[in-house]
Amino acid sequence: MILRPYQEAGVAAMRAAFTAGARAVCYVAPTGAGKTVEFTHIAQGVQAKGRRVWITVHRAELLSQTSIALRVLGVEHGHIAPGSPVTRHPVQVASIQTLARRIGRGHLPAPPDLIILDECHHIASASWGRVVAAYPRARLLGVTATPLRLDGRGFRPPFDTLILGPTTAELIEGGWLARPVVYAPPQVADLSGVRTAMGDYARDELDSRMDKPTITGDAVAHYKRLCDGRPAIAFCTSVRHAEHVAAAFQAAGYRAESIDGTMTGAQRTDRIGRLGDGRLH
Repeated sequence: MILRPYQEAGVAAMRAAFTAGARAVCYVAPTGAGKTVEFTHIAQGVQAKGRRVWITVHRAELLSQTSIALRVLGVEHGHIAPGSPVTRHPVQVASIQTLARRIGRGHLPAPPDLIILDECHHIASASWGRVVAAYPRARLLGVTATPLRLDGRGFRPPFDTLILGPTTAELIEGGWLARPVVYAPPQVADLSGVRTAMGDYARDELDSRMDKPTITGDAVAHYKRLCDGRPAIAFCTSVRHAEHVAAAFQAAGYRAESIDGTMTGAQRTDRIGRLGDGRLH
């Protein structure tokens, strides 16, 4: 696997920060930049020096994605996840929830020298905080596309160093991301008077404004006009809203399903796979 120029620069900047004495580095790059590729190269380098790395993720899909990236690099590794045996591999890919539950119970490999925190904007949650507190001597590398939280809580502690990777605009200009074509609807939902909380719209009020047949009908009509039958994703305000939107697309003759975090990993993987191979529109 050959790193892109900006990835080489990112990996070099992270290594330089640790060499300069940083204990906890937060690296920021947009979705699609290939942060997984970058931090698995970091893990490979740390392993080559005879040290231990744990890579923590918060979803089963990310655990699988990270494991695949390590295998591409030829890095043997273990898993800290439900149903996985404890191994002595110096590199481990861990479910953050499983790792937090097992701390102090003696069912973990030798402590890490470096903990890589994928999607580290979750750092303020209890499970993530417990992992960081349990290994005060380990260095931390957090990666995220969104270095801010809607609840206003900061990233310091634990992070003491921030490294900014390329912007989305720079990746588009460099030809690494596709240049999007954007269509704006002639009419938008009326969100006047909707309460805000912590910088975002109140979910219940937003749901009632957006989950209307007229708005969903417009979305289906524009989809039919602009990209009939092409793979598409509709982002919704709630699980109920997603189910209603899926039903509207089904009623228009399209193969559509809703997907949300309450489903099992197998259900999500199946629906994502069917969107990828054309069985869903």
